[in-house]
Amino acid sequence: MTTTHTALDKLKTSREKINVRIQRLEALEKERRRKNETRRKFLIGDVVLRDARKNKTMQTLIAKVAPHLTRASDRRLFGLDKLSDEETPSEE
Repeated sequence: MTTTHTALDKLKTSREKINVRIQRLEALEKERRRKNETRRKFLIGDVVLRDARKNKTMQTLIAKVAPHLTRASDRRLFGLDKLSDEETPSEE
């Protein structure tokens, strides 16, 4: 009976270690995907900004982006006025 109990304990310990390794690998994969997505956004944004500067369409681009900028610091970055309370989208 003790041998079975010891074998069971060893298996449970192994399972716990495996679960920890799985969680660690899943977290690493999630972080890798997030970094890749951020990199894609950066590269696309860089191309769009260069094109807007080259073609002198920066104001058109800012006008297109403006409705989506709700944080005061983001709007300030583009030289936009702060949204009034009526214009600020509610967080539900």
